Amino acid sequence: MSQILIAIDNNIIFNNLVRDKRFNFFNKDIIYKEGIVEVLEHNEDIDVVIINNNISGQEGFEEFILKLKNARENLKIILFLDFKDNQLINFLNINEIYSIYDIQEIGEKRILEILENELSTKNRINEEIDTLRKLIEKKKVIKEESIKEDAKIIVFTGESNVGKTTLSTICAKLVNKLNKKTLLISFNNWNNDIEILLNCEGIKNKTNRITEKLDLLVIDKNFKFIINQILKRYEFVIFDMNILRKNNYTKDILLKSNTIFFIIEADNLGIKKGSRMLEKIILNFNISLDKIEIVFNNFDKFSIRKKILKKVFYKFKIKGFCKRGKVHKFIKQKIVKKE
Repeated sequence: MSQILIAIDNNIIFNNLVRDKRFNFFNKDIIYKEGIVEVLEHNEDIDVVIINNNISGQEGFEEFILKLKNARENLKIILFLDFKDNQLINFLNINEIYSIYDIQEIGEKRILEILENELSTKNRINEEIDTLRKLIEKKKVIKEESIKEDAKIIVFTGESNVGKTTLSTICAKLVNKLNKKTLLISFNNWNNDIEILLNCEGIKNKTNRITEKLDLLVIDKNFKFIINQILKRYEFVIFDMNILRKNNYTKDILLKSNTIFFIIEADNLGIKKGSRMLEKIILNFNISLDKIEIVFNNFDKFSIRKKILKKVFYKFKIKGFCKRGKVHKFIKQKIVKKE
């Protein structure tokens, strides 16, 4: 019979819980992280674990959670934690842990209520899976699961106010129309342009569902981004970012990227700023020139002539000249179709 492991370091709550005969609880309240892993390794019947994230242990909480997921497939993890820790909540969501409750609620009545709800949902899902499995076996349908490769990473960057957000958002929407699982990540948290373009209100540091295939993640400056955790969940990851802002993940993103679209306004000031920024990118991050493709945005009759621009940026690939007011057409023809 399956068991529920309690790890909240509270004997009073634990003793009250084990009196409830509806559930089969493991016979100890584990009070440290390493003990949880050890119990799971020796007790295959445990399929649910309830954890207070304040329990002690030598390793960090994020490392501990990953170890739990690796230790037992389909382990149901229910967490009580401080809702003010947005970074931790986002990490858990990225790792598909959604049973998260406020630590202020912790108590035997609330835990029993959660168990009744969570396990009844789990049983219902298992019944649906069993029905589907029987249907597949009956029809003798054999379908091998393909291995999902890492997502293709596209970065839109450049100086401020050159159109990064508009270009990246339209690109994400067009890729989404091709039925590709896409994540749009914005570091421009100081304005809400991306929310206006997508007609939504993005919650910072949390994945926001826009459509069935398109998610949005708005990141604030204090967020420690874990890029490796999301690459296998999406087919395309599109970044809207200013890569000269100081952080500890910019270089990792650029090195993992497939293409960096560098946006430049085709006037005298835009050319000077863009040239300086490109030099800094190459020097600071050691990025290959082959990854960088120039997009001249808001191009019109007042812009510097194409022949001159091609001479100035002869070392780089030039993706094209996006005419003012024709962003959608440019992204569709020059980027989405070709990329």
